[in-house]
Order: sequence, then structure tokens, then C-alpha cells
Amino acid sequence: MRRGASVVTRQYVLPIAGFGGGIGLGYFTAPRGLTLTRRPPDADGADTKLEAQSAVGYNHQTLVSDQTRVRPYAAAIEASAAGRRALDIGTGPACLLARLCLRSGAASVDAVEYSKASIKAAIGGLRAEVAVGFGRKPADRGALQLIPAVASLEVTALTEHGNGFPGGRRASVRVQGGAGGKQGEQELTLYEGLSTDPSISLSGGYSLVVHELLGDQAGAEGAAAVVADIRARGLATKDCVFLPRSSSTLIAPTTELRRTFLENLVHRFGHGGSARIETLERYQAVRFHRGALLAEPQALEVLDFQGGPSLQQDRMLEFYTDHDGDFDGMHMHLHVDLDGTEVIDVLDLHNNEAREGELCTWNTTYVRLLEVPLRLPAGSRIALRCRSDLAAAVLGETQASEALAHYSVDVSVGPSGAERQGASLS
Repeated sequence: MRRGASVVTRQYVLPIAGFGGGIGLGYFTAPRGLTLTRRPPDADGADTKLEAQSAVGYNHQTLVSDQTRVRPYAAAIEASAAGRRALDIGTGPACLLARLCLRSGAASVDAVEYSKASIKAAIGGLRAEVAVGFGRKPADRGALQLIPAVASLEVTALTEHGNGFPGGRRASVRVQGGAGGKQGEQELTLYEGLSTDPSISLSGGYSLVVHELLGDQAGAEGAAAVVADIRARGLATKDCVFLPRSSSTLIAPTTELRRTFLENLVHRFGHGGSARIETLERYQAVRFHRGALLAEPQALEVLDFQGGPSLQQDRMLEFYTDHDGDFDGMHMHLHVDLDGTEVIDVLDLHNNEAREGELCTWNTTYVRLLEVPLRLPAGSRIALRCRSDLAAAVLGETQASEALAHYSVDVSVGPSGAERQGASLS
């Protein structure tokens, strides 16, 4: 197989496993040197939609177990959380980031989650920890399985609030603080709803805001609008630390993907017998090789959470090809800067053979742009006009079919002033 120029495309080959957007083929370990991709359910065009990001069968155990994500988040939180009042947006069924904040010495944490199933699982885990703390066997022994050892808490009191409790509050928790209980009593409050909903009674005064509202593209899950809303409502203090500090979607032109017999066979199996990679449709990729890029990636969008994210972005990117190649597509991947020290670069992780057993559960994205590849010598100019609109509000099920992020990319090839139009994706 030719490293750097191969791809296997597949679409829900194992639907019974519940593969979902944002995780996809991260469930499997691809053979060394083999790249796997699949076409997501909302692949037409460039926009990302709430229904594709949240109305899918996420495997949260996989996310919690993904050390390529958990380790850098834990390190960044440990360096920042002590003594702070924290807000965890989209806490999930394990309340993972909220727990890491408490174990790192946060005075208190408000955790917000929209999914009713995740709220139920989160309360179940806390209830089980109360039982363990009193030397009893949990009624639901499976409730603890989602909580990794690095995030376990010594829960001393749990007050549960039923559906319809004012302000969206579902549970109030007291914790014997930090790892080993050395930091006194702490508080965790769990809210059901969206942080953008003013009926959720968030108390504000947050000096630390943490989230993992990031899909395969930085703006895919509405993080920019959510953080902008927190700022606009004055819920964060002036010295508030935001983790991540920023996130970006990096984009680069690619050479034609030439596939082996095995890759074509797997592609046919996953796409109704067709070996074709459709043009202007997004494919989620695992282990997309850097060698398939014609130039170094640049930022399509940058979400500056610490400084305040810009919700409308318009960028003109110029690439000069590093080597001869048959240009026919583009590749995008997520880059997360947690605190200036801890970084998650998904393309780097997918190309790091030293971490073969640790496959990041974020995917990268490939789009075939041209029906007929364009032969380009080294040094050729490829220009991308990239626009992103990240201002869509996240208001819940009534807007489940609305796009969270709108993207467009116009591609041209040639010297400045004498470009040829290549393709447009919107």
C-alpha cells in the first residue's frame, strides 16, 4: 500500500454497534498504515447540524476511556482549577470534566447537561458513590463503570430534585474535597438543560469554564455561540480561565487518493457495491496520512474562547504545494489548544505510530472536490476562501434540524490575478 495516498471509505458497515457522528470509526483500531473513512449522515455540503451531532448513539465509555483526550484535559484542569468556581458545559453521563475540576481543588462546580439519559446516568453514578462511601453495595453496580478511577469522588451527600424543579436543578452534591479529601468540602450542582437557556438558573461568578463541545470540526457543536452567550450574560468573572483556551479547524489541499484492491473492496462493502468517492461530500477519516497533503494545514476557523470567539469568520488562505501531485480534494482536522501547554492535534495523533494502541476518537474530514484531478507541479498556488457562521443559537429539540455552523469554501488554482475556479463547497 502506498503510504500517504490511500483511503478506504465506508458507511455504517456495523450499524448495530451504534456508530455516531463525532466518534465513528474511532471505535475500531485500523490496521497499521490503513486509513478508514465513512460518509456521515449529514455529509451533503459543509454545514454541521444538531441532529447529526446529538441524535446519535454516542459511546460515552469510549470517550471517557480516550486517553488522548482525557490526559491533556486532566493536566490543564489540574494546573488551573484550585480554588475556582467552575462551570462544566455539556457535562455528559460521567460528569468527567466536573469531576476532574473537583479533584483538582475547585471550590464548586455547576455542571449543565441537555440529554435526559445522560442526566439519569450522572445521578446514578453519584448515587452509587454515596452507597460506596457508606460501605454499602450500590443498587446499580453498573453505574460506576462509566466513571474512571482518575475521576472518582468521595460523595458525602446527594439531594435529588425531580423533573420540573425550578431553574433546571436536578441534583445537589457534597463532596469531600479533592483527591484524598484534602481540600475540605466542595459542592457539585447538576442542571438539566442548555446553558444558553435563561430559564436555567446558573448563578454565575464562574472563574473557570470547561467544555468539550468540539466535533470533528471546531465549530461543529456550537461551542462558539455557547461561550459567547456565557460572556454576554456576565456569568464569567473578568479573570475567568476558559478550557480549552482555543480550538481551530485546520485545512489543507490533498492529492488524489489511490486505493489498493483491499481498500476498494472494503469501500464497496460499505457503500452498496460502489467504489466511488462522491464529490463535494464530507467523509469522516481515521488515520488520514500526512503524506496525502499537498501543503501544510492552515486555519479555516479559530475559536478563541479565552479572548472571546468571533462568530462570523472570513479567511483567504494561500497554499503553495510542497511537491508535485494530482490535486483533487481537501482535508480538515481539529486542533485544540487547552492552555498554551496541553494541545490535542487530531491529525498528529492519527499519524503517531508510537501510540498505535491509542486511537483518538475524534475523526478528521476529507472532501473530494474535483471529478478530474488537476496535475500541479511543486510550488503551485491554491487559494481557499473560507467563510464560517457560528452564531446559530442552540435552543434544543425544536431546532434539531437547524444547522449549528454554516461553512463555505471556494477553491481556485493559479497565480494571484489569474486563478482558475476549482470548486465550491457550501
